[in-house]
Amino acid sequence: MTMSWSRTRTLSVVLFVSLTLNLFLAGTMAGRWVGAGGHFGGEGRHWGAKFWLNQALGDEATPKVEAMWEVYRAKLEPMRKAARQSRHAIKAALSADPFDPNAYARLWRTR
Repeated sequence: MTMSWSRTRTLSVVLFVSLTLNLFLAGTMAGRWVGAGGHFGGEGRHWGAKFWLNQALGDEATPKVEAMWEVYRAKLEPMRKAARQSRHAIKAALSADPFDPNAYARLWRTR
């Protein structure tokens, strides 16, 4: 049984559309799983080092990771705040109208 060109082409289009929809749904589900805002900037769940340490070390190590995290939270927060401010300043410099390349370069030198 041979398929005609139009039937083969139709099947190819249907498979492409199916693959596209599946990738879209998988991306949407992954985005919702990560949480609102994701890793970058939002106030959603943080999937950084603490999450991966808990995943790698297992349930029995979670209390130790939590205790360690509390010790370093005070040291990490100023660094996070500085990084956030730096990102906002760079974003503002890039979106300035007119764009000032010297101001942008100055921000990168002071990082």
